[in-house]
Amino acid sequence: MFVATAQDGNEQVYPIAFKYGELENNLSWEWFLDCLKGSLGHIDDLVFISNRHASIEAGISKVFPYATHTIYCWHFYENIKKRYHRKDVAVIMDKAARAYTKL
Repeated sequence: MFVATAQDGNEQVYPIAFKYGELENNLSWEWFLDCLKGSLGHIDDLVFISNRHASIEAGISKVFPYATHTIYCWHFYENIKKRYHRKDVAVIMDKAARAYTKL
């Protein structure tokens, strides 16, 4: 199942799209994102937050080439923890994730 959610200005999260697909591959993600684009239309400053699945990254860059795509901090933390085998990274990651930088 492919799911897209959104967060509004009051930090409320709500579902915007559900689709059932057989496989999580490039073609399936591109299909889902095409359906999503058809429903949403053009949105300035669109941001996607996901895990680091290569098919998601490929689909977003193809279907929404001007959107920002970033990864969910939890997935990033898990990748760091697996690579460096250090659980104390959580404190550092949490501080970095909450740091505000105006772009």
